[in-house]
Amino acid sequence: MHIHYFARIVALPFAIAFAVVLYFSSQTFASESLSYWLLPLVFILTIIYVFHNQLDQWWHKKFPIPLDQQDKDLISQFSPFYRGLSSDEQILFQDRVHIFIKSKDFTAVGKDQNTVPYDVQLLTAMIALEISFYSDNPNYENYDRVVFYKHPFPTPGIQQLHTVETHHEDGVILIALDYMSAAIKAPDRYYHVGFHAFFEAFVQEHPNLDYPSDLTWEMLEEISGFKADAMQKTLGLPTFDLLHIAGYMFFVFGDQMKALYPTTYNQFAKVFNKPI
Repeated sequence: MHIHYFARIVALPFAIAFAVVLYFSSQTFASESLSYWLLPLVFILTIIYVFHNQLDQWWHKKFPIPLDQQDKDLISQFSPFYRGLSSDEQILFQDRVHIFIKSKDFTAVGKDQNTVPYDVQLLTAMIALEISFYSDNPNYENYDRVVFYKHPFPTPGIQQLHTVETHHEDGVILIALDYMSAAIKAPDRYYHVGFHAFFEAFVQEHPNLDYPSDLTWEMLEEISGFKADAMQKTLGLPTFDLLHIAGYMFFVFGDQMKALYPTTYNQFAKVFNKPI
């Protein structure tokens, strides 16, 4: 049996004790001192409630719940990276997918939908972990919220419609789901805003690594086959950091990058501790 909500199990004996003490303290024969136990029990239950997410996350990190075969098949279908891992590494990847999903708050913004489907959460975790798998912080500990908009969106900081945005200070990643879904199904035809978002988050969490610096639009066009103006239009951002675009291409167009720009490829491989 796998435990999904560890905090509830921790709270259960205290809740039972509270109910028992409350019952007996209400009886006419009860000692007045018995009711004094109610306050510490309420305090303990309140602490457990406030920190129930952290307790559950701690438990899931210690004892990850294995993914269903259907979930494993979905990851294998859309992740060449996963298919290239050893069997032990695949199990580790699966465990980290579970931990990622349990430790993040997934939110859908829009009139028709308030919850993010599980398969979207699964594929989001897959994308994020392909980038961070060999790093010392695979779970993006500084980020706890992933917000999906159905279509390109404006925000207070960027008024024009765009498809991706990260906020390191607030620990939030914003993604246009329609653009990410299209790229998951056909990464060679559509710019992958999901990879872009999590690579940007990775850079913000690891700002001092030795990233490639000699990057140009012409170089990125040659690697991916995407035109610069098409990439800019897809992102919809007022400014562009070529590092974030090149980092995404390392994972999606790695073979092309290795063939055309081996020095850049090797530098990225060193950054991500990825075997060359």
